[in-house]
Amino acid sequence: PGVVGPDRYKCLAMGGGTHDLAMSDLRKASETGGWLCLQNLHLVVAWLPALEKAIAALDPHGEFRLWLTTESHGTFPHALLQRSLKITFESPPGTKKKYAKDSVNLGPGVF
Repeated sequence: PGVVGPDRYKCLAMGGGTHDLAMSDLRKASETGGWLCLQNLHLVVAWLPALEKAIAALDPHGEFRLWLTTESHGTFPHALLQRSLKITFESPPGTKKKYAKDSVNLGPGVF
């Protein structure tokens, strides 16, 4: 497929009434082979069943890609999680403790 530039990639932060725009972008990207990233889905968990239905109804172009980002949330729909490839970004064990220790050792003048 080559490089995907801004003409074929869109990123949308969810929240504040972006549901209709997200659905429109989803349909457009699906039809044209675009790439869409919907961010912060943990802010719109009540809307996710509608997103699930929209995804299920798609007949996507072969180059269509959809990324969904979220923080951990107890009511995130399990069906959506099960149908997704999941990638997690977490600090390695002990990272926070190490940074806290290093910041004390460096002193206030460094920050």
